[in-house]
Amino acid sequence: TNVLKTPTNIIIIVGSPPFSTNGPNLKLSSDVPSCSQVDVSTDLSNWLLLTNLIVTNTPVPFIDPAARNYSRRYYRAKWPLQ
Repeated sequence: TNVLKTPTNIIIIVGSPPFSTNGPNLKLSSDVPSCSQVDVSTDLSNWLLLTNLIVTNTPVPFIDPAARNYSRRYYRAKWPLQ
């Protein structure tokens, strides 16, 4: 049974291929099973929630289809959920 814990490392990984027709292929990885929040920004100042993901022992893929509408898009992962 996986028990959610406080991660010390949360990493966003670029998938392969890096882009698909649906947007960038990204993966979220954590050093322990955890529930993490992924936010997006176009300017690194204003952040919006993209998704919440439960990460277990393997990286969890996610796609941001709205990224195709922006010239720049930044991502951050954090815990705890806010």
